[in-house]
Amino acid sequence: MEPPTGPETQKVTAGDQLSYHAYLLRLWKEQRGGQPVWRASLENPHTGERIGFADLTQLFAFLQTQASSRPGARSADIERNTPMAAAKTTPNQYLLAGGSAELERLQLQARVWEPEAEAMLDRISLQPGWNCVDLGCGAMGILGPLSRRVGPLGHVVGVDIDLKLLAAAREFVHDPYLDNVELLELDAYRTQLPRESFDFTHVRFVFGPAGRAQVLLNEMLALTRPGGRLAVQEIDSVGWNCYPANTGWATLKAAVAGAFARAGGDINAGQRTFGMLRQAGLEDVQLRAAVVGLQDQHPYKRVLVQLATSLRGRILDGGLLSEAELDAAVAECERVAADPQTIVISMVVTQVWGRKPIG
Repeated sequence: MEPPTGPETQKVTAGDQLSYHAYLLRLWKEQRGGQPVWRASLENPHTGERIGFADLTQLFAFLQTQASSRPGARSADIERNTPMAAAKTTPNQYLLAGGSAELERLQLQARVWEPEAEAMLDRISLQPGWNCVDLGCGAMGILGPLSRRVGPLGHVVGVDIDLKLLAAAREFVHDPYLDNVELLELDAYRTQLPRESFDFTHVRFVFGPAGRAQVLLNEMLALTRPGGRLAVQEIDSVGWNCYPANTGWATLKAAVAGAFARAGGDINAGQRTFGMLRQAGLEDVQLRAAVVGLQDQHPYKRVLVQLATSLRGRILDGGLLSEAELDAAVAECERVAADPQTIVISMVVTQVWGRKPIG
């Protein structure tokens, strides 16, 4: 399966072939050069993928292209003819630094795991009025759940160093219900934010790919007030598999794990976080594990392909696979994702949280 990189086109047939396009439209007004300008975004309601438009002229041009496209045209082909096409990058690029493929993966990832984040926050019992920080928030993080829980008297800070991801996050928080969210371009390992100023400090999926887990945990401890809560969500890939088994899947998974290791990361960092928080002296440390089952043609079945795309340079430069081997493994995993008879069990996400001691 090749999920669209822009809004998806669905077809219905009744006599002549008709084209049906479904989007969620968002409009908001910004000041540009002292003048008000309307901006817009279209979101695919099936996959959550989004395209932004700098003004209504770009939006109308895109819609005109969609309306005049030939029946059966793929959305990716249409999108290449829009003003937003220049922002796209080729799948062979190294994309961990916020390229388009990585951005789409992170947005999808946030939506897939949001129900599990909500379940974790239920157990932590965030309170209205709390001051929270989401380190390495990327394009969405858990900014939405945090914003809703702390309410208008609370404050949520999202921190990331990647400008492209922050731009996507700013588009996301244009929602009027997220007006208690502030986004800052800062290094999560050295934020320079006021010490002991947050009631809740959170990080997700940063210990694993980035490494330096202890440095990051130390910064989280420094930011959290005495009596405040810290939470870490990380992955454990041991049970991440497809059924029936596929040799291409196993090959690509091993290559991705090797690329993590070469970068100093750990694709199984979720196995260590419970011990890390206890060793750091946190009180009442709790653990929750989450997994999702993916069937039919769920877009998250492609996450292994997306990771391999982002890590392609590391995989090839490290000699983990040849270009031919990598392409063959990716093709096999695309077939896995497209096959409704093949299911995927996700990586386990371990959610660990605790309370910083008072005194």
